[in-house]
Amino acid sequence: MALNLAIVGLQWGDEGKGKIVDLLAEKYDCVARYQGGHNAGHTVIFSGRRHVLHLIPSGIFHPNTTCVIGSGVVLDPLALIEEMQAIEKEGAVIKDRLFVSNRCHVILPYHRVQEAAIETLGRLRDVRALDDLADLIANLVAHAAPFVLMRSSWIVPSAMLCGSLRRCR
Repeated sequence: MALNLAIVGLQWGDEGKGKIVDLLAEKYDCVARYQGGHNAGHTVIFSGRRHVLHLIPSGIFHPNTTCVIGSGVVLDPLALIEEMQAIEKEGAVIKDRLFVSNRCHVILPYHRVQEAAIETLGRLRDVRALDDLADLIANLVAHAAPFVLMRSSWIVPSAMLCGSLRRCR
């Protein structure tokens, strides 16, 4: 019988979800991150070293665990590449273990320009000033109307992103 477990936070982040997932990950075949962006992160200790992860699920340090970035994640491709490079530098194997849903919304460079223009024009009257990445991600999701949100499948062939996701079922 297959066992599934969901770790869900009920606050604004700092509950320790990433640490709990990391403690449980070695007992599961697949760990998925299902929402959020790279504005926050979780710190895990693996092999005596401190690692800060922003997009990649903390199961990546367990060699038999497949990791999935799910469709509810707002994905910055540049941030993902930087994080992948840092993790590989630490010795973790990512190839054939990390999969990205082709339904993720993608932060593109023009989103940052658009964010600045919207703030300058005062079109977000009832929202506090956008002064960090958390605000950008929150407003990409909450104010979809002024943004043209792109899904990763629109710009990258799905075989590259999620062709092997079926293995995680």
